[in-house]
Amino acid sequence: AHENDPDRGGCLFAKFFETTPQELIDGGLYSDLARSCFSGVHREVSLMLLAKELGATRQGASAGWTASPAAFLSAVKGIT
Repeated sequence: AHENDPDRGGCLFAKFFETTPQELIDGGLYSDLARSCFSGVHREVSLMLLAKELGATRQGASAGWTASPAAFLSAVKGIT
């Protein structure tokens, strides 16, 4: 997960490429894409996508989620 919101201690993802030793980048450190967490109106969707990336799945059209993104959201909303 990558936090973009500067009010939550985040930064642009490109910053990592400026500060990471090239041999680590070349070795595949960032081969798995990070899931960005944006602020404002995009925050909830960002966190829902992160929850899915971590394994949350739909149980059915109206059945809800396992590893509930709503529970995940309530757990991470206070994280700074």
